[in-house]
Amino acid sequence: MDGILLLEKPKGYSSHDCVNLARMAFNTKKVGHSGTLDKEASGLLVLGINKGTKIMEFLNQDDKWYHFTIVFNVQTDTLDHTGKVVDKQKQHDFAKLDKVLKAFEGPYMQSPPAYSAVKVKGKKLYEYARRHETIPDVAKRSLKIYRLKRLNTLEKLDDDTYQVTCEVYGSKGLFVRQLALDIAKKLGTVAHTSSIHRVQAGQFHVSDAFGLPDLKANKAPLISLNNA
Repeated sequence: MDGILLLEKPKGYSSHDCVNLARMAFNTKKVGHSGTLDKEASGLLVLGINKGTKIMEFLNQDDKWYHFTIVFNVQTDTLDHTGKVVDKQKQHDFAKLDKVLKAFEGPYMQSPPAYSAVKVKGKKLYEYARRHETIPDVAKRSLKIYRLKRLNTLEKLDDDTYQVTCEVYGSKGLFVRQLALDIAKKLGTVAHTSSIHRVQAGQFHVSDAFGLPDLKANKAPLISLNNA
């Protein structure tokens, strides 16, 4: 029982929750994952089982592909739909949206969001945020975005917000929530995400993944180490 498990994580489960379910399903403590997904995000979670954990360090380098929905004109403290509203704007002109999205392709310097698991001085950033402590300065990370485009027409909602779904293909370490805010700032407003779905990690695609019911029913086969 050594190998890689492709799991489609639903919203409402943390990556750690999925690791624990895999530990029970395979009756082992040796389970690791490649790239954390936020609790409110869904999609592909790559798990290493037993000896599969030994190749996680290589899979962690994989580029990732996401679909995500941006809600413009409202910013939350967590940068997603679960957070507390901290800013509102009234931007109505989004004519430059496609041009702004295109401009993000290539090298991209990104600051990790306050609500993230990035560690500073032995504590995760979200631990500072939840305790209302001063968030320490964190150096921007050098990332790369290979593709960023919208997937549908910008839609105006009843509360004077606007939403659009985009896809992004970028290097490891990309925070999609922060990217949404950075896009909004280029348009003269603020934003948060209402959904994030990981489609692909490296060569692994969510269409080949199994759901939690399959995992619990022992119907989620492993990819061998050689094939992985």
